[in-house]
Amino acid sequence: MTELDTIPVFIFGMEQGGVYLFDPANKQLNKIFQADSGIRQILDMPQQNYFLAITEEMMFYQLMCDDKLVNDKIKVKLAAKSKYFQMIRVGFGTVAFAYGDREIRVWDLEAEDSAILRLRADRGYEASDEQVLMLSYLPKKDSICGMTSKWRLATWRRVQNNNLDENNTNIARSLIDQQWKLTSAISLNIQHVIGMAWSNNSAAFALNSGDSVQIFLSQCIEFFVDSNYAVIQVSAQLLNLVKITDPMETQELQLHSNIRGFFIQLDQIHCPKDAPIKIENVASFEVNNINQAAYFNQHIYTLANEQLLVRTLQGTIKRSITFREIEGKPEMINVKGCWFCVASSLGYIRIYDLSESSMKLIFRSSNLRNSIPTFFKWQQIRINSAGNRVCFTLRKDDDEQISSERIYVWEAENDSVGYFSFNSGITDQQQYEQDSVAVMPSTARPKTAAIRKIELEQSRFRLPLHAPGNFFWDQNDPRLLICEAISIGNNNDGFMPNPSYLLTMFVTAEHGIQMHDLQQKSAKTDALIFVSVPYIYFLKNIEADDEDEPGGIELSISRLVIRRTLREFIGIDVGDREAIQAMLDFSFYLCIGQMDNAFKAIKFIKKWARMCVKTRRIDVAKVCLGHMANARAARAIRRTIELKELPELQIARLAVELGMNEEAVRLLEKANRFDLVNQVYQAQGKWTEAFAVVEEHDRINLRHTHYNYAKQLESVGAFEKAIENYEKANTHYSDVPRMLCDEPKVLEFYTKKKAEPELYKWWAQFVESTGDMETAKSFYQNAKDFLSVVRILCHNGQFEEATLLTNQSGDRAAAFHLAMQFETQSESAKAVQFFTQAGAFSSAIRLAKENGMVDKIANLALMAGGSELAEAAEYYKNLNGHADKTVMLYHKAGMVGSALDYACKTGQFGALDLIAQELNEKSDPSVLTRAAQFFSSNQQDRTAVQLLVFAKRYNEAVQLCLRKNVIITEELDNLLTPNNLESLSAKERSSLLEQIAKCCLQQSNYHFAAKKFTQAGNKLEAMRALLKSGDTQKVILFANTARDKDIYRMAGNYLQNLNWKENAQLMRQIEAFYLKAGAVDLLANFYEACAQVEIEEYHDYEKAAAAYSEAIRCLNKKIDKGKVDVKKQQQQQFYLTERQEQLRETLEIIQRFLDIKMLYEKDPGESMRQLGEFSERPDIDSIVRLGDIYAILIGHNVKRNNFRKAWSLIEHCEQRSRPRIDVRNYLNKNTLDQICDNVGVPRLKSAKSIKEEEEENEKETADTVEFSHSLRRHIDAGSP
Repeated sequence: MTELDTIPVFIFGMEQGGVYLFDPANKQLNKIFQADSGIRQILDMPQQNYFLAITEEMMFYQLMCDDKLVNDKIKVKLAAKSKYFQMIRVGFGTVAFAYGDREIRVWDLEAEDSAILRLRADRGYEASDEQVLMLSYLPKKDSICGMTSKWRLATWRRVQNNNLDENNTNIARSLIDQQWKLTSAISLNIQHVIGMAWSNNSAAFALNSGDSVQIFLSQCIEFFVDSNYAVIQVSAQLLNLVKITDPMETQELQLHSNIRGFFIQLDQIHCPKDAPIKIENVASFEVNNINQAAYFNQHIYTLANEQLLVRTLQGTIKRSITFREIEGKPEMINVKGCWFCVASSLGYIRIYDLSESSMKLIFRSSNLRNSIPTFFKWQQIRINSAGNRVCFTLRKDDDEQISSERIYVWEAENDSVGYFSFNSGITDQQQYEQDSVAVMPSTARPKTAAIRKIELEQSRFRLPLHAPGNFFWDQNDPRLLICEAISIGNNNDGFMPNPSYLLTMFVTAEHGIQMHDLQQKSAKTDALIFVSVPYIYFLKNIEADDEDEPGGIELSISRLVIRRTLREFIGIDVGDREAIQAMLDFSFYLCIGQMDNAFKAIKFIKKWARMCVKTRRIDVAKVCLGHMANARAARAIRRTIELKELPELQIARLAVELGMNEEAVRLLEKANRFDLVNQVYQAQGKWTEAFAVVEEHDRINLRHTHYNYAKQLESVGAFEKAIENYEKANTHYSDVPRMLCDEPKVLEFYTKKKAEPELYKWWAQFVESTGDMETAKSFYQNAKDFLSVVRILCHNGQFEEATLLTNQSGDRAAAFHLAMQFETQSESAKAVQFFTQAGAFSSAIRLAKENGMVDKIANLALMAGGSELAEAAEYYKNLNGHADKTVMLYHKAGMVGSALDYACKTGQFGALDLIAQELNEKSDPSVLTRAAQFFSSNQQDRTAVQLLVFAKRYNEAVQLCLRKNVIITEELDNLLTPNNLESLSAKERSSLLEQIAKCCLQQSNYHFAAKKFTQAGNKLEAMRALLKSGDTQKVILFANTARDKDIYRMAGNYLQNLNWKENAQLMRQIEAFYLKAGAVDLLANFYEACAQVEIEEYHDYEKAAAAYSEAIRCLNKKIDKGKVDVKKQQQQQFYLTERQEQLRETLEIIQRFLDIKMLYEKDPGESMRQLGEFSERPDIDSIVRLGDIYAILIGHNVKRNNFRKAWSLIEHCEQRSRPRIDVRNYLNKNTLDQICDNVGVPRLKSAKSIKEEEEENEKETADTVEFSHSLRRHIDAGSP
């Protein structure tokens, strides 16, 4: 059933995939969705306008409901086993899936995030063959539980989000895989499970085994802690005993019966349970039907049969205490030291003193239900160490796990009840004050300080989604109470549970409950189990993997117990109970606002801080200074820590701030910081000790120390000693005149006595101020202050003396002053001279321009440099006949562009060459471009190309090389080739390299062209360039390096054009290239050519037949490949087939010819007959040369001395016109001569003899040429 628009409806999924909605209000069944296959499961999402569905084919749907219209927002196929698939809801907008694997998937539909949660071997699960079969969700603990195939319970618990803002709300959601943490496996003694479920109202867990149902109850870990020992239940019959004080120890205690609770005192452990009570190693006895039990001082206190019974260790009832009917029956007891409290069912509390032999009733409360209208049932009670205060919590309802949102304290001495409310964040007294203010009229006075304090604490301590957990009084201080604030709900976004906190508070009869602090619990801690200031103790979260931080506030003292130090007590010696009590008092007085008492505590804290100097505990000192409100000292200590100074320096600084100067000096001397020792002595006025330290260990600060001492002496009127120390500090030039300015005679005497230029100058200025110029000039001369002397001389009109003094002294300041004086008197030449002497070139140039001193301006500008060069160049530019100076000045000013422009304009070619030599790649690109254009127009193309390269205009440089045929040398090639660090893209760089290569081709520089094409990545063009070079070795090398089929083919074609007939290496290389290229058709052509060579030149038909066979084999491969490749054209296939047939016919004819030759050995007559017939075949000469056939016939007749027949065959060959047969190419000369001699005919001449005769005839013909008479005479005379 689900809710749509707040109306309860039913949603059904059918086997055919239909989803139906039944509305009970109008009793209508409507089909709202159709899935692809049968519906396996439908899951409602409360408070959401959608529900989820899964089909038998594992198709997942998120179906959105809008006005009873359903649309699928998400449709996704899940990779899961449908047999074990289960989907459950695990919180707001989040679902979990199990599908029979070692993992489950959690999907947050709101955040659109998902994660895989796997079983892990380190948590007790088997590594390979353990799968999760079913799921159930436990909302109380926000946990996902799964049953595995090994019948173990696997639990993933959602961890707390510690990212909180000041309002205790989550800042951001964690990633979903970081939210869930796998706990240790729990083995169940069962054999078969078909279903599982957690109770929504309690910690009960049910398993369905098919024929039975088993219900398990989740029980918290039992524990009990005394002052020195803690006992924790590990399993049903196993206890873990931990000594929580130094030295810490751990021991396990195995019992023989199941345990429900236990108590310890010294060396005895008492274990009550439903059946018998046992005290191990002492005695045992059985008592039935007990509810609670406690142990103290050899007595056992039990609640049974609505009575409080006191038993001895042997089980004997020593005393029975019955409660009045108005009080009800006793329900809960608690023991703290010798104090015993018992709470009854009708809201009464009693406190007994157990220190005496008999129980003595000390306090009895009135009916607490009168003060607590919502009283239902006791949850927990705790009595303090003084026995005068009881803290308790109440159940909200029958659920034992949930407490009321208040924690109460009953004050026994005045029989009153106070409380702190988690929901409102205030105590009962604060609530009373707030209500009193609320009933006041709105026009009343403004908020008081008390109300503002209440509002501040309310904003800090308000915890609406929390309830009281465990709480404990301090072991020693009866005022301090610490309580857990356990999260009972999710935060505002409904996503993550809120973290748990620790509340600390002070409780007194006079001031009631005073809230002290709020601290967040760490993920390593579980339940609070004990409080003994400065420590609080927790059960350790055994699922937490975090290790203890060195120097942290939390320390694991066993695998089950963790100890935390309260932050006010960090660094305090645990054994110093006086210090701990002082800190507690200080914190208490701060809470109640009694600052006078707090300051009394501060006095002790100041003493404590002084002790930190001796114990070297800077961490404790920071706490003390904070409580002392000594902001200056705290800031000084914090700064030394931030600067990471040595510990001795930090402690020394603390000692100084606390007035412990001697201790500070010892620490500083130990750290060899004598500069700081000097400062400490100076601050105390111990100058003798300060000078002793500074002269021996800190001489770098000697003058500074004398200066400080002089200042101190001056302040007390000891002028003579002050002057002495000012002189030692070397500051007497200014400080002594300042000090003695009210006594001129003494100052004049001191000045003449010291005779130092600085003092002379000071006194000269003083005298000048009185109008005594001559005296002032005298003292200025003694002080070597020539400027002041020249100034006085000019004032008196003595310019010649001033000029002479300036030239002699060479003082630039004096020269400048004198030049200004000459300028005012219009003596421009002298003014320019002294401005130049003073280095004031700008003033000299200005004055020279104003007075037309053209020749001096260039030199002055060169001396001045900077902007003066450009200004001078502009000046000369406007004058005729000074072009060379203009160009030179522009060049010196770094304005190369202006220099080039003006040089080009005025034809200053010599200057241009000088400028071009200084241009490089760092020059202005626009300047380089203009220079290149100029040099190109003046036939200096190589320089222009170089400048264009400097300007990064590579394309223009290459085009210039093409246009002007600038030869690309290796140096120019390196310039034109950009490196990989240039700003060119890969495409632009390749294009540029190809342009360079084309230019090299144009210049027939084929090797450079191939190099550039290769750098550009164009290997085919590089190969073509190499082919043009004719360098066979480089062609072969490049082809083998390139590893490209087209290049292999090109290389093979190239080598085939060489004289491969006489080079077997070339033949093998051609064959290898064609094979690597896969060009079997070309290889077949090559084999055919080889066959032709064997026939034409070597008449070796056997090798020719082998070559033809290889050619046919290659064509077979080509044809077979073409059959596979359907994209090949049929025309090509037809051509290859036809070529194959031709080669086969040729091979058959050659093979036939070879067979006839072999037949000659056996039957010469038959062989001759077949050869005769063979020679008559048409076009036989295109395959088997007729000369070879006739050579066999002629040779046969010669062997039989039938020379006439042989000669007739020779004549027949000679008389044939087509084809003409020259038997001299087929028969050796001896055979021919033998035939001719026997027949009686002239011997046949060889081809070589015929050629020689033809050359002789040509020569004779040349001799018969008729020359002129004069030419004949010259020839006969042998003239040249």
